[in-house]
Amino acid sequence: AFAIIHIVSYFNKKKKNHLNAITAPSAIFIQGFATSGLLNNMP
Repeated sequence: AFAIIHIVSYFNKKKKNHLNAITAPSAIFIQGFATSGLLNNMP
């Protein structure tokens, strides 16, 4: 989860604020998807 936050912050620094509308919701979705355990259940 922390790695995702670092990746998002890295892209935000590289691409400025015009991608916040894309990176913020996607980070929340990915973090929620990862923490929900669905990734662990995948074969």
